[in-house]
Amino acid sequence: MDNPTPDDDTPEADASSPAPGAIEVGAAEKGLRYWLAKEAVRQGESRLNAQNGVRTALEARATAITGWAAVGFLATIGAGFTAQLAPVFFGAITAAGFLFAAGAVGIIAARPRVWSLVGYEPDPVLAMPETLNVATELEVLEALSGGLADGIKVNNKRLDRMGTMLRWAGWLLICAPLAGGSAYKVTATLCGWPAAVAWMEQVAGVAQVACPQFR
Repeated sequence: MDNPTPDDDTPEADASSPAPGAIEVGAAEKGLRYWLAKEAVRQGESRLNAQNGVRTALEARATAITGWAAVGFLATIGAGFTAQLAPVFFGAITAAGFLFAAGAVGIIAARPRVWSLVGYEPDPVLAMPETLNVATELEVLEALSGGLADGIKVNNKRLDRMGTMLRWAGWLLICAPLAGGSAYKVTATLCGWPAAVAWMEQVAGVAQVACPQFR
């Protein structure tokens, strides 16, 4: 059997491959800084994408709370002004006040804001050698990652504020029927049923004056 010649397709040992049993460590020493810069940009963009998803969910929740509060407010305010008993009137108006506050907080939470988005506009990136005095790809990547970090911090503050406002709106929405029921109970206890009947007769009298056809 002939010995293999250099022209044969016999694989030769790659001098750059790790020795048997060695552990692959990736970038190290001087190359580590460049790898970290690229990874920082990648992680920053991933974080901004995640924040965008959270923002969309919070805005949807704020819109839902505002819609529920608006429907409840119109129903309770209508029931209050057509009520013929003082406890019903005060209970409905109290609940309507809580629902109005919940809707207002929801609108504030969902109002348009300026958010930090994924990616940069081309012109600032092209102008980095002049504006930031950078001369290498590594320095550009580090500058980009710094900008992403600043945007993430701004978004975090605004998302925290939105979350706090939505918690307040949710509690106001939940407490509206409880507050209305409490106001109804307190008014009925303080006025007593004779006073409530007298108040009903007074309301009926006002309605007859305003609308003679109901006499």
